[in-house]
Amino acid sequence: MCLSADNGKEITYARNENLLLTSLKLKRDFQKIDDFLKEKQHSWCAKASDSRAPHLAQHTSTWHR
Repeated sequence: MCLSADNGKEITYARNENLLLTSLKLKRDFQKIDDFLKEKQHSWCAKASDSRAPHLAQHTSTWHR
């Protein structure tokens, strides 16, 4: 973290660092999910069931197996 004589800037740097760390953690978590789905040979998109979500059926992809 960068220190400055101005406390406002110090807080800004701390927030930016926290935001960066949070973004990296989220990216890592989504990468784990993606790796899991690839290992199981599934895609992120599931086929919508006509009975549960008829408005989605025309816009979704099928499962890749």
